[in-house]
Amino acid sequence: EINDHIVNVNRQFSYDAKDDFEDAFFDFIYIDATHTYESVLSDLNDYFPKLKASGVIAGHDWSSNFPGVKKAVKEFVKDNNLKFLTSGRINVTRPGKKSKASKSVFLSTTDWALVRE
Repeated sequence: EINDHIVNVNRQFSYDAKDDFEDAFFDFIYIDATHTYESVLSDLNDYFPKLKASGVIAGHDWSSNFPGVKKAVKEFVKDNNLKFLTSGRINVTRPGKKSKASKSVFLSTTDWALVRE
């Protein structure tokens, strides 16, 4: 929550914090949890009602490395007749040991987003 340029951070597990927010509270929600089917689907079910009309719920790791993420999001989209968006591939640089062949380590991931209409 941002009031008078002050940001309040709520540090809890998502399943513990869900009841701290009214329905239709958020314009944007970002999910990046344990990447299992069960946890992603749980977060989607818990937090989708917290999203305002025309809001966006998004997340991380839409890739074959995390099949649970893809399965949960696809199922949620189908069951709730939602619009699905992806942002494409994102390359992230992580500090690492430098070698002659590579100056840094690159991680590739893909974000996903759903729009509440």
